[in-house]
Amino acid sequence: MDGLTVVSLLAPPTRPAHRAIVALLAEHAGIAARLVEGPDWQAQLHMLDTGVAQAAFICGLPYTRRSAALEPLAAPVQAGERYGGQPIYFSDLLVRAESPFASLADLRGARWASNEPGSLSGHVIMLAHLAAIGARQGFFGSAHETGSHLASLAALLAGEADVAAIDSTVLDLATRDDPGLLERLRVVATLGPNPAPPFVVARSVPATLRERLRATLTTLHTHGAGRAALELAGIARMAPTHDSDYNPIRVLAASAQGVTLT
Repeated sequence: MDGLTVVSLLAPPTRPAHRAIVALLAEHAGIAARLVEGPDWQAQLHMLDTGVAQAAFICGLPYTRRSAALEPLAAPVQAGERYGGQPIYFSDLLVRAESPFASLADLRGARWASNEPGSLSGHVIMLAHLAAIGARQGFFGSAHETGSHLASLAALLAGEADVAAIDSTVLDLATRDDPGLLERLRVVATLGPNPAPPFVVARSVPATLRERLRATLTTLHTHGAGRAALELAGIARMAPTHDSDYNPIRVLAASAQGVTLT
């Protein structure tokens, strides 16, 4: 094939790392590769679905809905102690520091903000949790869609919402860039862990190239340029991953069916 077009469907703070990783894929896997960026993640997803892009940094939930066409190659192992050296992440339920809410149970009737319905960490995981505690309808007083984790954070800080569920890796990067957030926000509960978002490649890409890409990704941490690229997103290494690793997400999505936030 002539080259590999990659899209990033993850939060904007991860993009510097993704640029650097794609450049290293081109160098070490011996293929022309480019990262297509843009504010409209839905347009980028369309590129993946139509074959205009052949690879992606993608959340686990949309991957499971496309697993017949895509193969997961590797997933990030975050450097923080809470990740235990495993390719996992969490959904942190955040409130403002001065909020009276002290636990998840206190949130009944609160104003909820989530990024979008296709988000595991920002939306579906809460639906699955509500199903597990027998609160399938009417738990929150109101709910609105913000469009992104960062927008949910902004709504929370502006007092437009009482609680938001934020991808722990996005929160890590946001607080690294703005340590003052730690004084303005408080975690009242954590859901997860769940399998980390994979780097996926279309199954139409030759198997030999897919394996070269997997080998390149999973050895990035062994050389200086690779470590520097990973550190841009707080990643210690990329771990090999396979379709069955995402079965827990399929279970969560099934349990969330029919549950509503309000």
